[in-house]
Amino acid sequence: MYLSLVITVFGAVVTLVSFIPRGSGRRKQSLATKKAVLPAAVLVILILSLSTASCVAQFQASSMLAPSWMKEGTYVSYDFTPHFIGHHDGVLETSQSQTVFFLNGPPITYRNVTSVIFRWECTDLKEDIATLDVSYSITSDLASDNFYTSTLVDVDIANRSVYFQDGTLIGTTNFWLPSSPAEGQEVTLWDVPPDKVTAMVRTKAPNGEDLFSGQTLPEPQRIFGLQNITGTMNGEEVNDGTFWGGGIYDYDTGLYVGAQIQRDSLFTALGINNQDIPIYVTTNIGMGPEKTVINWGYVLGLAAFVGSIVVIAAFLLIKRRHRRR
Repeated sequence: MYLSLVITVFGAVVTLVSFIPRGSGRRKQSLATKKAVLPAAVLVILILSLSTASCVAQFQASSMLAPSWMKEGTYVSYDFTPHFIGHHDGVLETSQSQTVFFLNGPPITYRNVTSVIFRWECTDLKEDIATLDVSYSITSDLASDNFYTSTLVDVDIANRSVYFQDGTLIGTTNFWLPSSPAEGQEVTLWDVPPDKVTAMVRTKAPNGEDLFSGQTLPEPQRIFGLQNITGTMNGEEVNDGTFWGGGIYDYDTGLYVGAQIQRDSLFTALGINNQDIPIYVTTNIGMGPEKTVINWGYVLGLAAFVGSIVVIAAFLLIKRRHRRR
């Protein structure tokens, strides 16, 4: 990919250089030659610019989908602690039960729960493949009702495919989606052929204003939601009301920050199906605007276009001076 890009740029430079005047000798022949080949040269430059843009676009296709914030040490912690029951003797009571729905066994209810934490952390990143340490823990006042489970999975951070470390495909995770999406943009929630689930992005409130939420984050952040969810997963039909619940995502990072998210592949890797809503999100990911990504395909294409205009202008200037003589 890089070699193709270098060759393309080099070709454009050589074409431009070939039209720079090299002195007054044989001026008439030189001008005649340049006049004959100028249209072809401009055409070549434009073709090279399109080729360059296409080349770079293909290179950026996956990297632009991969979140720039994913690095070794990146983590997100979701607090799923049950909401308080009420006040008891003037004290806010938060300890209550938590039921865990296991995929390969009956549900188990843990009593006197004080915290429920789901966490993932990137422990290794090679190109677009991240190794995530995923864990789920319940802390209880009762020693017999504490619970902890964890596992390692490999995730293609560009298409969000999740694999056990033996290479077995689990599915697609939706703990993050593409960042800064457009209103009505289609996103993929599940892609394991022959099944696929898609949804439409919703970034605006009914009054047309941007959506904001600060319920699970320290400060209000711009967010987006999902609607028109449709498709099949493992042969099961999926829609807005019967399966996913949608999820709420930070607009600038695409990170999941609220609402219900069921049957996600990270939960599946742990052997559970979470049915709760996070009350707080803790992370070392910056929630501000992402670093601007330079679209080199556009830049090089524009440079080639401007270069062709410069060549035409130079030719017309030389021709005008020739006529004056």
